[in-house]
Amino acid sequence: MKKFITTGAVLLATSASSAQHAPPIPENQWTPSTQVWLARAMVAEAGWTSENDHIAIAYVLARRWRRLTERWPELRFLDVIRNYCAGLGSYRRELTPRQRWLRSLSWNDLVPEGWPEGISWDRHLRYWRSILERSDRWSKGNLLDPCRGRAWHWGGTIDTPRGRMVPVNCGETQNTFYNLSIETEERVAPAPGRAKR
Repeated sequence: MKKFITTGAVLLATSASSAQHAPPIPENQWTPSTQVWLARAMVAEAGWTSENDHIAIAYVLARRWRRLTERWPELRFLDVIRNYCAGLGSYRRELTPRQRWLRSLSWNDLVPEGWPEGISWDRHLRYWRSILERSDRWSKGNLLDPCRGRAWHWGGTIDTPRGRMVPVNCGETQNTFYNLSIETEERVAPAPGRAKR
């Protein structure tokens, strides 16, 4: 009996492990441009070092993309990134200086256009390379969703949740992640000691 239980536990762990590592979006949605735009969104919405936020944001965007493609099948994941992330700016308004340098982050090691004077790009370049790599690892399914598939939105400390938005515990994050109350099986308060921006 003990051998049977052990074998069953190993099989369950193996199948759960492979299910967790499925790519979050189809390969045809992942391009070098998508990778850069997702990394830009991570920086815009959560800064340079908040890995949990970066990963959770990517999963929220993928979840929203999948939902939107039910109605608009031709919608690209890249379009969802560019249109949902307020930190990257809108095409209808003039960009802020921060949004200008965020949008000029790229594959090369050059200082982004409009980068703030007096701030070391060399120091931030290390972070940028790490975020590009994190974006790529996420696309391959190598990073698990810290919100466990429950978050549909996020917001910073300046944002106010609207309507049916209910906080979801995604671990230690700078942003608050939200589900919609109609889709929430359990309401979970933000993690204690959540970092503020």
